[in-house]
Amino acid sequence: MKKLILFGLTCIASCALAYLQPTKGDKTTDVHAYVSTHSEFPKNGLQEFTCSNCRALNNAVFVAPISTCGTGSCDYMLFERKGQEAKYITTISIAAGAFEFLKSSHNGYPDIKIYQHLSADEGMISTLQFDGNEYKTTGKQKKIASNKLQTELQPEKVTAKSINP
Repeated sequence: MKKLILFGLTCIASCALAYLQPTKGDKTTDVHAYVSTHSEFPKNGLQEFTCSNCRALNNAVFVAPISTCGTGSCDYMLFERKGQEAKYITTISIAAGAFEFLKSSHNGYPDIKIYQHLSADEGMISTLQFDGNEYKTTGKQKKIASNKLQTELQPEKVTAKSINP
């Protein structure tokens, strides 16, 4: 029995270290390869959207491993593209099409109002501010009926697409 437990612990340790954590400021010319290298289950595919039609961060690219997507959002790695190169900024849990860039900003990045799905008929509106390292929830959160989303938020016009490995 001890060998089985030891094997289980060994597997957990090696599985947990099988991928690299992303580092703020990393630069890449291939965001898909970067995200795959920095995710636990890269063979499950990726989810991506860009912000070419957004009110802010028009050069932003959001890519998430499909394995981080739940019923309401994905853990997107946010990149800022400059020419052929993209710089990793942070990871943010949002739903494509259920967020709005605000006019206010902190540490060089726009504040973001997000909608988080809670159930079939309700969700939560929150505001996120960039603290220099990551986006964090600030202020009060507000529960709303799902059918009131359009009155509380003017979602950015993005289209998410799946990318198979």
